[in-house]
Amino acid sequence: MARFRPAMRGGSSISRTYELFKGVKGMGTGNDNDRYVQRRGDGSWEVVREDHQRASAITRTQAEAIDRGREIVGGAGGGELRIKGVDGQIRDSDTIKPGRESPRRDTR
Repeated sequence: MARFRPAMRGGSSISRTYELFKGVKGMGTGNDNDRYVQRRGDGSWEVVREDHQRASAITRTQAEAIDRGREIVGGAGGGELRIKGVDGQIRDSDTIKPGRESPRRDTR
C-alpha cells in the first residue's frame, strides 16, 4: 500500500488523495454505475457490477439482459453497459445517459 506523503509546495489535494488511496483494495477506477451483461453457468444471462457478489438482474436471453441493464444504469445516473459474448470477451459497450434527468433546463 502506498504511504501518504504530503505534497511539496504547490501540490494539489487530488494528488495527495490519490497517493493515499493508491493500491487500497476495492478502490476501483471505474464508475460505480457501470454494469456488465454476461452469461451464467446455467445458460441464463445476468447484469452485474465489476466486483459483484450477486447479480443486479437475471434473464433468459441476452437481449432481455441488455434491456434491463440499460434501465439499471440509466436509473443509477448513467454509465457504461459492457456486453460480453458467449465466450466471455467484451463484444460491445454502450454509454447510457442518466435516466432521471428532466428535459427542462435548470434556471438556478
